[in-house]
Amino acid sequence: MSLFNNYLLPETTAYLARCTTQPSAKWTNALNTLIRQMIIDGHWQLFDGLWIFATPTGCQTNAKINIVNPTSTLITEVNSPTWTANQGYNGNGTSSYLNLNYNPSSGTNFTSNSNSFGTYSRTNITTGNTYDLGCYDGTNFSVLSNCVAGTGGSTMAGYNNINTGADYEEGSVSTSLSLGANVRSASATVKLYQSGSALTLVHGGSYTATGVPSANMYALCYNSNGTPTQFSSRQLAMAFAGSGNINQSKFYSAFQAFATTIGFYV
Repeated sequence: MSLFNNYLLPETTAYLARCTTQPSAKWTNALNTLIRQMIIDGHWQLFDGLWIFATPTGCQTNAKINIVNPTSTLITEVNSPTWTANQGYNGNGTSSYLNLNYNPSSGTNFTSNSNSFGTYSRTNITTGNTYDLGCYDGTNFSVLSNCVAGTGGSTMAGYNNINTGADYEEGSVSTSLSLGANVRSASATVKLYQSGSALTLVHGGSYTATGVPSANMYALCYNSNGTPTQFSSRQLAMAFAGSGNINQSKFYSAFQAFATTIGFYV
């Protein structure tokens, strides 16, 4: 690893300092390239959380680190979600999930009128009503479903900081693979993005946020006022949360390049 130390960004070095086991030089260089590109694109500082679950062999503990804030509380694995090196975590669809130990109301960049959150999935699901990421505090929702069974086929759906089940985004998707993101870019502007071979705007709508949920985000299900619900059996390679000003197209391109280097791209 010493051969690479002179070239590593401070942000990469901070992550490595939290790692229980040092990742391979190939993985480290790929991460360093990803971080550099995100800085160049101008949105690294807009993330509250970026969790890359697809860490290398022997580095499962590293998958629990928030890369943009490495000293924050590690993810809690609940009921033993399956971790696979260089791929990520699988839920069992009934009880296993990840508590990100990230509360949007305590974040810097996640605000009521500007926020985004999402996942990168390596498996496709076309039936069922499962959620990949989110939280609800009894009043406000921030929830993403990359694929649910709906009238006319597969749909992507999400709630974004609203207190009624009537206000949510939903649109048809041909696949639930790769990046899925729920984005609020203004007080009444919400968009869902899904990528297969390219990032696509699934649906956009207008409804006003009521506040940021005060509850930890869960992955492979969502946190419904303290109770995990609607569990997913998908394999997630990454999750993120932050500002609504993150350029999702640039983030997708940068992360897909990282995924291609490591070999878990879809």
